Amino acid sequence: MPAVYCDEARRRAQDDCGYKYAEACQSCAARSLCDGFHNDHAEFFGTVEAWPITGILPNDDPTHYIRHQEKVVFPEDASKSL
Repeated sequence: MPAVYCDEARRRAQDDCGYKYAEACQSCAARSLCDGFHNDHAEFFGTVEAWPITGILPNDDPTHYIRHQEKVVFPEDASKSL
């Protein structure tokens, strides 16, 4: 995926949707893949429940965590699936 798309998505998540990172996010290996907390969630509940993913190298592959997940396509959606 071209970096320009990732950069634009990150900007929109922060500027347009108000997503925010917690302090714990600074040391998270998934930081470049994660939008953070939605502003409403962060304001209402806070962000203390955030725990960083550590002990692995940082990853910027957007398919890393979903690559091996089983995909389920309902029959009525089969014509729209990849």
